[in-house]
Amino acid sequence: ELKLKNVHLQVGDQLRVKGFLPNGANRFSVNLGAGEQDLALHFNPRLQTGSAGGRYTLVVCNSLAGGCWAEEQRQNSQGFWRGQH
Repeated sequence: ELKLKNVHLQVGDQLRVKGFLPNGANRFSVNLGAGEQDLALHFNPRLQTGSAGGRYTLVVCNSLAGGCWAEEQRQNSQGFWRGQH
């Protein structure tokens, strides 16, 4: 687990996250916000296996305000693979 605090981002700034997904990983998340109860962005790729045995990633994004989750946005993706950077 990695936590960065007091990172001040401004309009036009970019945040790049690079990591490695272990073979046993099922999901990870990147959270940006003012605190644990207020997230402007919750980015949560979930590595799935479909009913036909195919593998895919379901990316779930939403936000959290005052401890209340907003509506999730979900999209299938091919961008994340176990055992890869």
